[in-house]
Amino acid sequence: MNKNFQSLILEFLFFAIMIFTVYEFWDNTLYSTIIGIVLVIIALLFFHTKEDLVFFWTGALLGTGAEIVCIYYGAWNYSNPVILGIPLWLPIFWGFASLFVRRLRDTVYKLEHIDIHYKHNEDLPLSYLILIYDIFLFGLSIVFISLLWRTNILLLIILLVLFWLTTHNFHKKEDLFFVSMAAIVGPIAEIICINAGAWYYSNPSIFGIPSWLPVAYAILGLVLRRTVSTIIRLIYKKPKFDNKSY
Repeated sequence: MNKNFQSLILEFLFFAIMIFTVYEFWDNTLYSTIIGIVLVIIALLFFHTKEDLVFFWTGALLGTGAEIVCIYYGAWNYSNPVILGIPLWLPIFWGFASLFVRRLRDTVYKLEHIDIHYKHNEDLPLSYLILIYDIFLFGLSIVFISLLWRTNILLLIILLVLFWLTTHNFHKKEDLFFVSMAAIVGPIAEIICINAGAWYYSNPSIFGIPSWLPVAYAILGLVLRRTVSTIIRLIYKKPKFDNKSY
């Protein structure tokens, strides 16, 4: 069995345990946070690289930060918040979920280390400009969600336009797969946890989630993937090996 595929199976297992933890223990902050920390420690110690650490923490910060803003404006609420309207386990969940979706993409496309982390928009030398562009569009999406969550259809249209702007100039087929998985996995995980009572949306459309949620996940997924790739290229020296020798 392919080593990368074996790793993905473990990721599925860890992700399923993470979802189960939120489903069963969302009302017990201590249990859910401890289980989440243990899972992340095991995963990061044995199954991830230094670049994956950047991916984990960037996903945790972007996802959690976006939620804090949207919760402040009433778009959704957690049933057992601890600080700033969120539970303690939330950053752990965001970081782990981000890695899970990325590794799914890596396995499907059989990507090697250098393709995963360093080969991104190499025809655009000013990496920080790409970073600014992506973060700006991501920030716009958060602003629109915070202000327009009461009007699902209008917000859906606006987010679709922002997604088009995000993918129009810079994207690869792997990126499109990544955002597709983010748009599917994210809402499914939310539906499960909403059913357990962990949180609720103020203006849901179907199955307890709003119609714009998959597009919001797609935008976050693509911005996250490209932001991490840009950060890695800026802080780490590109390895001197090709895919065949790795």
